[in-house]
Amino acid sequence: MSFYDYMMRFLKKDSASGDLARDMEHVHTRLNDEDVYQIRTRDELLFYLRWKHACPECIETAKHCWRNYVKYMASH
Repeated sequence: MSFYDYMMRFLKKDSASGDLARDMEHVHTRLNDEDVYQIRTRDELLFYLRWKHACPECIETAKHCWRNYVKYMASH
């Protein structure tokens, strides 16, 4: 499961993770940006967010989500 697919589980959540998921979904589907779907490492995620001028809160949320994603993938 990709990080993008993992994040899509949070689309309807009223949380920082949900906000990030909705932003990712918007970029991927509405702006037709495949880069967000291709993220495979934490470094790629952080590079992508900084390249898109994400705010510090978004970057912290992404770090938290990545840690949870790694834990999730290790348990499945």
